[in-house]
Order: sequence, then C-alpha cells, then structure tokens
Amino acid sequence: MNRKAKKHGSTSYENYLNHYFESLNIKKMSHERLTERERSVFRILVEHQTKTNEEIGALLNLSPHTIAAYIRSILVKLHLESRYELLAYALKNGLCALSPDNKSIIYQWN
Repeated sequence: MNRKAKKHGSTSYENYLNHYFESLNIKKMSHERLTERERSVFRILVEHQTKTNEEIGALLNLSPHTIAAYIRSILVKLHLESRYELLAYALKNGLCALSPDNKSIIYQWN
C-alpha cells in the first residue's frame, strides 16, 4: 500500500481508490441508458483499458470507426471526458471491482 493510502487510513487499495474518486467528485450518472452494443464496448474498455479501437472492433466484428462512434456515444451519455474515465465511473458505480489481489478488474454489471 502506498503512502497516500496510509495517509487516508484506507485498509485496501480499493478503499483508497474509492476515496480518491470521491475527492474528484465523479457524479453518478445513468448507465442504464446505454444500448446493448454500447454495454459490450463499455465492458471491453473497463476490463482491458489498453485495447485499441482496432482490437475492440476485431473482438466485436466491427470497424474501428464504428467502435470510435460507440465510445463517443458512451462518453456523451455518461458525461465523461475520456475513455480512461470509464474505469473510474465503473468503480464508482459498482459496475466493477478490483480483484482481491488488486491486479485485475472484475466486471459486475450484467
């Protein structure tokens, strides 16, 4: 655990992240408005943050341009600035959690 987590009295990295996200004042938005295809893209982005549009498109049999359009739509609906904020949003809203060893993401939204 790093010094910042100890400074805040957190008992786990997940608690530290939750505190950090609260400090950013990330608002809870309605993710229920996402279409099924947007949810598929959302899930891949949350579970595999480093995947490119090309890689996501290959997984879903869609073009990279279509994936980019889905990502833009997701960001607009959730009032987020970038695809990297999706993980913070998902953690804040209980759509995913850190694994017990803090090394991977467990997706929880079905």
